[in-house]
Amino acid sequence: MLIAIEGIIGAGKTTLAKRLAEEWNAHLLLERFEDNPYLAPFYSDPTGFALPLELSFAAQRSQQWAEACRSLGEKEHLISDFHFEKSLVFASVTLEKKAMPPFEQFSKNLFGDLQSPDIIIFLQPKPERALENISRRARGVEVDIPLNYLHELSMAYVQWVKEIRGSKVLELSYSSNYVPWEEYGISVPEELRNHRS
Repeated sequence: MLIAIEGIIGAGKTTLAKRLAEEWNAHLLLERFEDNPYLAPFYSDPTGFALPLELSFAAQRSQQWAEACRSLGEKEHLISDFHFEKSLVFASVTLEKKAMPPFEQFSKNLFGDLQSPDIIIFLQPKPERALENISRRARGVEVDIPLNYLHELSMAYVQWVKEIRGSKVLELSYSSNYVPWEEYGISVPEELRNHRS
């Protein structure tokens, strides 16, 4: 089974991916954002570096996903803290409108042969909560992320999830106390059964 966890920056994707991978003894696939040479320049100059950032992330994520899927045995599970289409969500916020059609075509060609996740776990914290998480973990390039950027990303993710095809989507709102994990065939540690903010 392939599970991708998605949500805005600071949603808790990596934390949940690590817990589920540990519980299942599954392969863990983590996004290598720190390898991207355009990330720090983007935060200093979003307009100038948005396109090279999104192009490089799209290529990197698709390569990571393809390699991880190829290495899986028949009965093995993969838990990832990203979906390979993530760049489409971010690009819809960071790129100029005229750049979106060619970027979408590039992405369509890049993602065409990739195996879709069986389940997408979509984490939906309020942007204010995500910003608190970002401040707490204090990763260098993220510390100055503006709240309005997280709000825009949150709306873009909601739209992306509406358009998802080929994967079940489990939406986890931080205001909900009950998560129907079993309905999605997911075994989780007891403390994750009730999802609290």
